Amino acid sequence: MMKGKLILLTGILVAMVGASCAHRPAGARQVEDSPFVPAGYKLVWHDEFDSEAKALPDTAKWKYQLGGGGWGNRELQYYAPAVLGQDTVAFVENGVLNIVALKPVAPIDGHNYLSARMNSKQSWTYGYFEAGLKMPVGRGTWPAFWMLPQDMKSWPLDGEIDIMEHVGSHPDSILVTVHTQKYNHSIGTQKGVHVMTPNTQGEFHIYAMEWTAEGIKGFVDGKQCFFYPNEGTGKEVWPFDVPFYLLLNQAVGGGLGGLKGVDDACFPATYQVDYVRVYQK
Repeated sequence: MMKGKLILLTGILVAMVGASCAHRPAGARQVEDSPFVPAGYKLVWHDEFDSEAKALPDTAKWKYQLGGGGWGNRELQYYAPAVLGQDTVAFVENGVLNIVALKPVAPIDGHNYLSARMNSKQSWTYGYFEAGLKMPVGRGTWPAFWMLPQDMKSWPLDGEIDIMEHVGSHPDSILVTVHTQKYNHSIGTQKGVHVMTPNTQGEFHIYAMEWTAEGIKGFVDGKQCFFYPNEGTGKEVWPFDVPFYLLLNQAVGGGLGGLKGVDDACFPATYQVDYVRVYQK
């Protein structure tokens, strides 16, 4: 998500998953409900988005990155706080976080689309990270659930973990990827999988990552679909030994999201998050 992924499948393995997860209404679930947490892990942080009435996201847990300029990917949106003028791009309702990409009445700083990019205020080194997510509908949408280092100075040297990325023009698939100095798309060496996942836009699925000192595993609905090992050869291959924070965002267009253009008829497009949970040993 940090840089535009201009080639969708080159260097990417393909996996298949089938199961899905229906959203459970606010107040009807317990945090322990997730069936896929590996043995030995305990919950250390979470947001269940349990408000029934419409409310803004919890700013004790999340902060917003703001602005446009393409974000290194030629993206088209301007990232706003939850509410900008008469437009709301992030809100909680009926037990779900909604991140909305929309067209404002008038362009904002030259941008014809608004959306939100939410970062967790807390960071972690190693753990199991899980979210229940439903993708937006529409060509040109590009939602993600991913991680960046707390002390980010240089991409890709400092690393990036994409737990889930979805391209709206490919509705039945998601991407799981890591980026490092040695392995990244800009030099054709990226490490990732293209996971065929039916009905990503109609149902909630569970997307997760287990990150240890030995490697990074990616999961969809409890099925492992990705593994990136720690080769033990230094930071250019393994920058993943420092605190990383979580990101939730919905981009519009760009090097990956805009592979087949942008369909303005799909806006407002809503990316839904049932919960986000972090476990550590």
